[in-house]
Amino acid sequence: MVLSRIDLNHSESQQTFEDLVRPDAGVNDKRLVVRRLASWLEAHASGILNYTVDIDLNSGAVQATATITFTDTRPVAAETFTLCGTVFTARDSGASGNEFNTSATDGDVTAAACVVAINASATDKVTEAVVATSVASVVTITALIPGTLGNGLVLTEALANTTAVDFASGSEGTVTSLPLT
Repeated sequence: MVLSRIDLNHSESQQTFEDLVRPDAGVNDKRLVVRRLASWLEAHASGILNYTVDIDLNSGAVQATATITFTDTRPVAAETFTLCGTVFTARDSGASGNEFNTSATDGDVTAAACVVAINASATDKVTEAVVATSVASVVTITALIPGTLGNGLVLTEALANTTAVDFASGSEGTVTSLPLT
């Protein structure tokens, strides 16, 4: 799958733009948002609206990733890692919220539990920014937005028997600028 991103740089107020594309209260219709955005762009392209609008098309953008690798020896209970400013805590058992259970002898099990904690977090700073997967004992955390923005996300760890690699490798891909003014 090729990731592409459209960046709109405009001189309208943020509130005006959000009011334009936000669905009506109680309506969760993404097609309506796309139709409103298309109408807004058409009005600019035809000269009906006279705000500055530049469109940057980013094709082939790459999402930044970070990793946490667990060994077959568990992290110590109550040790933590921090993802996007949110603390996740290792537990021997009984994990809840932003906690994950560890296995005394299997890094694969610990990694799977860590993925569940990240993806089930009730913290918007996490769920709106990343998604986690695991293969064997390695947790890969992927920025949801492609591009270099994801390189600025932060992962730190203070877990025994664990190695973390912070976010990197996000790139913009090929950028094509289309000014409508």
